[in-house]
Amino acid sequence: MGRTPVEWKADTSADFAAGKKAVDEKRYADGIVAYSLVIGKKPTADGAWINRGIAYESLRQDDKALADYSTAISLYHAFLTNTSTRAMALLNRANLLRLSLTRDSLNAALADTELALKLKPDSERGKTMLGVIQANLATLPK
Repeated sequence: MGRTPVEWKADTSADFAAGKKAVDEKRYADGIVAYSLVIGKKPTADGAWINRGIAYESLRQDDKALADYSTAISLYHAFLTNTSTRAMALLNRANLLRLSLTRDSLNAALADTELALKLKPDSERGKTMLGVIQANLATLPK
C-alpha cells in the first residue's frame, strides 16, 4: 500500500531541515546532499528542487541550478503545487537566464518574470527584475 502525504512528509522533513540548515550556514554542498535525499524519497517535493537549485547557484553551478528550477516549475504543471513556490522558481530561473545578456536568454527571463508576476503581482523582486531585464533588452542592438 502507498504512503500517505503525512507519511511522506515525516520521511523527508528531517532531510529538508538539514538542507535548510546547511544552506543557511553556507555549507552548500551539504545542502545539496540533503535536498537530494528529499528528492530521492519524494521527487514531487518542489521546495527541495528549488532549494537545491539555490545551493547549486551559490556554488556557481548554474546549469544544475537552472535544471532544478525548471523541474520545480514543471512540477507545478503536473501537481498544481503552491503558486508562490512556482513564482519563486520562475524568478530564480529568470535571474540566471538574464546573466548571459543574449536576446534569447533575456526574452526567456522576461517570459519567466512576467509569468511570476501574474502568479504573485505584489512581488517586489519580480517588479525589480522586470525593470532590469527590460533595460538590458533595450541596450542590445536591434
